[in-house]
Amino acid sequence: MSARIRDSKSQNAQQGFTALEMLVVLIVTIAALGLGAQYLSGYADNLTNQSAAEHQKTVSDAAVQYIKDHYAALLGAASPTRPAVVTVPMLKRTGYLPAAFSDQNPFGQEYRVLALKPAEKKLETLIVSTGGETIPELGIRRIAQLVGARGGFISSKDVTYAQGSYGGWRMPLSNYHISPGAGHLATALFFDDAALTSDYLYRNPVAGHPELNRMNTALDMGGHDVKNGGWVSVKNVDAEIDVRAMRNVYAQGDIISEARTISYGYMQAKGGLYSHKDVHAIGNISSEKHIQANGWIQANGRLVAGEYLQINGVAREGYYCWPTGLIGRSSTDGNLLACQNDNIWRSPHGLAFTGWQQVGLSGYTEHSGLLVATSCHNCPLVGYTSGVPRFAISQRDKYGQGKVSGTMPIMRGETWGFYGAEQVWLMSFRD
Repeated sequence: MSARIRDSKSQNAQQGFTALEMLVVLIVTIAALGLGAQYLSGYADNLTNQSAAEHQKTVSDAAVQYIKDHYAALLGAASPTRPAVVTVPMLKRTGYLPAAFSDQNPFGQEYRVLALKPAEKKLETLIVSTGGETIPELGIRRIAQLVGARGGFISSKDVTYAQGSYGGWRMPLSNYHISPGAGHLATALFFDDAALTSDYLYRNPVAGHPELNRMNTALDMGGHDVKNGGWVSVKNVDAEIDVRAMRNVYAQGDIISEARTISYGYMQAKGGLYSHKDVHAIGNISSEKHIQANGWIQANGRLVAGEYLQINGVAREGYYCWPTGLIGRSSTDGNLLACQNDNIWRSPHGLAFTGWQQVGLSGYTEHSGLLVATSCHNCPLVGYTSGVPRFAISQRDKYGQGKVSGTMPIMRGETWGFYGAEQVWLMSFRD
């Protein structure tokens, strides 16, 4: 008896699990059928859109050939305000479409070819579908994309215009006296003297039609790059950030900077270098020719001349001068004059220049003067007066020749000595 009861309970449990499993399987099956139906519906829509695009392209190609072959007749029939009309049955009767070709696309819409003559020998042609079903917005946009640059549509957002895929062109329907409504397809064709052109930009050249590679309005890149270009010929370049060149930048006019101009290499000018303000150099300023200034030349250190020092400032001894410390030359005999502390031009301590003479590397002078020495090759040059070092020069000259020169004053009664000198000259004064 107890065994029969256990068997009955086991059978009831098994029946309960089986019902639950059947319910889960049923739910999964229904969901899969729904997804499958959605996929099949989308797949069918894509096939229909592709078929409509192929139908539209076939009509467009036939219309292009018909217009080329009957260009003069269409020019005579069209005007700037009234289009010449070509239908699909006409294209079939004249052999531009097969006799078995359907007059309607998969949505039951028929095409009309409308050609306006905006100017002499020009035709602007719009192929528009009419009647039939209203194609959904996503459908007309997808079909236009499949057709290509010529393809377009009439959107529910603006039924007064036919517009190209991706906004490639836009034409008012009122010019063609037609209003098919939203959900219809369009194709734009442009002819110039029987040659097919377009209002969209051609990637490749078309013989005799340079305008096909020409923009008629500003090109907005939307923040995107233009890459792999060759020559770029423009009138003006306005850059909000950097202008970078891996090689040279040429300008036939001025280069104007409202901030600094920074060069990490040499700055070379074949003409002059002109500055309205100061020129500041952290390093040396070197010139192979003259340095000319209309104002002062001021040095916080020594002013060294490798040759003569020419003083063109003429003064008269005994006359007023300012400021003290100026050096000039006499207007009578050319001797040096100094503006002394009483602001009077005088010969320095009554000195008179006696001339240059070559002297030894060491010696004694009975007159005050200037000593000028040149070093031997690659030798440091050191000068002493009365045993006190006055200068030391160890670098080469600006030509890299390995010789330098130095100048030092010497007072009457002092001795001199040079280390590393090859030749020494003394300019003495009578004092």
